[in-house]
Amino acid sequence: CATDRGGAVRLTIKPGALHVAASSQNIEFEDDIAIAYQGEAITISFNPQFIIDGLKSMAAEHIVLSLTTPNHPALIEASGDDSYQYIIMPMRS
Repeated sequence: CATDRGGAVRLTIKPGALHVAASSQNIEFEDDIAIAYQGEAITISFNPQFIIDGLKSMAAEHIVLSLTTPNHPALIEASGDDSYQYIIMPMRS
């Protein structure tokens, strides 16, 4: 998986869709997920283990990923619940 040898998970966020792409020596993964987003397209990469660590601590059906630019930290929180906030730094891609 992408956590092997410093791989990254690349998120391309565009109106209505999140494209997730990751690869390692043995596996390539791509998928599209329907989302509620209406801004400009943005592509950002993260260490997948950091995303997993943040999401494991949430018991939410929906999450909110807040971004400003691909070079600034992102905020992950449960939709409608700001009692837990997780800040994640992007990787340079």
